[in-house]
Amino acid sequence: MLRSTLLALSLFFCLQTANAQKLPALIPYADSNGLWGYANPKGEVVIQPQWRSVNFFRNGKAVVSVDDRSGYCIIDTSGNYIIPPNFHWRHQWAGWDKTDLNVYDDSGHYGLADTNGHLIIPMRYAAYYDYGPLRLLNTDNPWHKPAIVIKKDGKAGIIDTEGHVLLPFDYEVVSLTMFSYLNPDYIFVKKDGKVDIITASGKSILGRTFDALLADSANRNGFISIDNGKFGYIAYPSMKQLVPFKYAYLRFVDSFLIASIDGHYGIIDCNGHKLLPFEYSSISPEGNNLQVEKILSEPMDKNAVPNAGLISIKDGSAKSVVFYTRILDAHTLKPLTDWMVRPDPFHRQWECGYGHHMAAEERAYESMLPRVTLDGKAENVYNKDSMQWLVLRNETQLGNYSIVSGSKNNYNGSPQYQAIVDRNANYITPPLLYQLISYNAQDGLIVVSKDGKYGILDMQLHEVFPFQSKEIHYGFKWKSKLYALVFNCACPAGTPSGGIATNYMSFQEFEHRRDQLPRDEINKNNYRCVMNTDTQIVFDFKGYKIESMTDEYGKTNCKGNVYPCFWVRDTAGYMGVLSPLGKVLMHDIGFKYKAISGIGDGLFLGPNQLNPKSYAGQIYNYKNQIIFPQLTVNYMQQAEEHIYNSNGSGVSINNGSIIYGLYQVYYVTTSGKQGSFYMNKDGHAYTNVNLQ
Repeated sequence: MLRSTLLALSLFFCLQTANAQKLPALIPYADSNGLWGYANPKGEVVIQPQWRSVNFFRNGKAVVSVDDRSGYCIIDTSGNYIIPPNFHWRHQWAGWDKTDLNVYDDSGHYGLADTNGHLIIPMRYAAYYDYGPLRLLNTDNPWHKPAIVIKKDGKAGIIDTEGHVLLPFDYEVVSLTMFSYLNPDYIFVKKDGKVDIITASGKSILGRTFDALLADSANRNGFISIDNGKFGYIAYPSMKQLVPFKYAYLRFVDSFLIASIDGHYGIIDCNGHKLLPFEYSSISPEGNNLQVEKILSEPMDKNAVPNAGLISIKDGSAKSVVFYTRILDAHTLKPLTDWMVRPDPFHRQWECGYGHHMAAEERAYESMLPRVTLDGKAENVYNKDSMQWLVLRNETQLGNYSIVSGSKNNYNGSPQYQAIVDRNANYITPPLLYQLISYNAQDGLIVVSKDGKYGILDMQLHEVFPFQSKEIHYGFKWKSKLYALVFNCACPAGTPSGGIATNYMSFQEFEHRRDQLPRDEINKNNYRCVMNTDTQIVFDFKGYKIESMTDEYGKTNCKGNVYPCFWVRDTAGYMGVLSPLGKVLMHDIGFKYKAISGIGDGLFLGPNQLNPKSYAGQIYNYKNQIIFPQLTVNYMQQAEEHIYNSNGSGVSINNGSIIYGLYQVYYVTTSGKQGSFYMNKDGHAYTNVNLQ
């Protein structure tokens, strides 16, 4: 059976050249003892299995691991060590920016090696972990030469690369980087539980010690100091305490400080002068603006029906309150919005004086907002080209872009423009007076909406699909012709955007809600269709539930591709692949299983007899033949090569590249043995494990 399976596969793949890619000269090879070596594409062992794990070769080098004690090594294509096991290499390339000491000897003494195995710094320094791994600091320090922070007899100090002591071993903590954004000559130290900033000679710059000093590289005018649980502020370069220790909380925002006293929040400048009264329950950054909140026992508008919450009192009772919020300009502190009733988003009860809890909640909420990176900082709201932009969503499933909205005035809830940008806020499209629905980078298509109608533009902003009333979800090409996936008739009640799903997550929500509808209701009017450029429906999905977009061989979306075919589920719950014209693809395996997923190259992971509802169990080919019938396959994925720049500088890029035609399989045998191996698209396994 296995032979016929492989024959069918080989005949099938002789017809496919679109994704053809030469396999690596050396492919990881697993033996029956769980050790790894390398074989050539024919399966002939070239380097005998001897390592616990291996990676693909790049530039003639590969990362392997021996055991937990030895850590990682680097080998050449003959299997010889470049970085040997006794270096205990920490899988960091010749100094991550040449700062981490990345090797150590059997005595635990650290040094620095490049990816050619050359020791740049001998292994003779003890580990120091209080502020990360042992570090080699560049010449931007008080001594203007490379320096290392190390520990000796439990105390921290600084030495040069020759071992000369630059700062005595008198401290619990030493950092040359914590306040270097202010001045590279500043050394942060902790001694006897107190912190200070000193010079190279050990003299205190501040003239006293503190419980804590909080650095903020975004604010170069000073830093926050803490003593006896109270917050103050020290200015730079005078190093004088301008704000006394009287506040329970301080946080830098722009050129001022958010402060808290007795659970109430306000704003002060860096001299301690009050800019905003202490009458708020919370103040937090909101993009380039500020969000302030009040909690009142009565609504501001007696005729309004507020969304009230509960806060608990120390005696165990509770009282009803109303949450109000508004947005302020971060520079002028003037209101940009009116007061709005704000629901308690997590429906939690807060203790009396819960301002700190509220700030934590706001930070948690803020961390979930979609963002782009601008000037090295992740932003949800940002200014560019005299406009203020709000990031509406980050697309990750069917692309790698963001949709933003903005106005030439400060954002007021009614954006005039939208644009598609990359993750660094660079324009993919210019600002447009359209609502942007989706973007297909692969085919260069933009779905837009205006005045209740939907159309498709190309990257030159030419109309390539006429505007019409049916909502377009995506534009794509099939056999060189343009099509649109649209909604037909009504969407289920409660679908986002008033019944219009406009992104991938809403797509999933739409399909989830379909699951909750009676089957005959789905067949009546809740379905999608494919439309051509003449706005004619060429296929509708009545009676089908769309699971995902796919290529014609069942491979689901990967690396941001928008594929033109569809994994669907029929009214009986069975899965198959349809072309955009409704043709059933791969008849032999289509609509035979209720749980199956396409891996690529006409290979599928589907159920076995023990668990017919599981997506894992057996590997199938497009002819519905089982490969390795004696195995239970838990997981299968395309092989991925981790890319490193392994030249002398040794900087790790830390990303991956798909190796087409090669797969990694994770399995369990009938005897209960677990393991993994690599397999090519023709079903050849790179292992000597008995898979029958």
